[in-house]
Amino acid sequence: MTPRQDLSRLLIIFRCMFLFIFGGLMLMALIPWLPWIPRVVTEYSEELTEPATVIEKIHTPSSHTMGLVPKLDLVSGSVALELGLVTAPEKYGLLFRCQHGEFVIQGSDDKYQTLYKQFEREQRVTVHYREAYHMTYQGDELMQRELFDYDFLYAE
Repeated sequence: MTPRQDLSRLLIIFRCMFLFIFGGLMLMALIPWLPWIPRVVTEYSEELTEPATVIEKIHTPSSHTMGLVPKLDLVSGSVALELGLVTAPEKYGLLFRCQHGEFVIQGSDDKYQTLYKQFEREQRVTVHYREAYHMTYQGDELMQRELFDYDFLYAE
């Protein structure tokens, strides 16, 4: 086979790959607009408020541990064990009781540390939150609305 034939074959392969990728991208761009295919999106309610009581304050100090971590080599398919360091950040949280029951907010962001320091156990507060819904549409018509989470915003 001559270098010219090799180049011709290579160009054909690149054209096929381009058409396959371009066609896939075009199809992905059109799918949300096809009316017979249901699409699910997340939507939030307006901000809601509710009285609550701080039941418990939660503090989890940071931790650092060493241990064996499995390592997979994708080229050879072998599995090995490596010594690894696992770090968990310091976390702060609060357990609230409200009309929906009890819920916990916890995290390592400054927002959670501020709330932890701001409130005491048994303190009455106002919680601000949004309801999170999975909305299923077929075309422009709403087919189903499912509440799946409460999105905590802040407390005062």
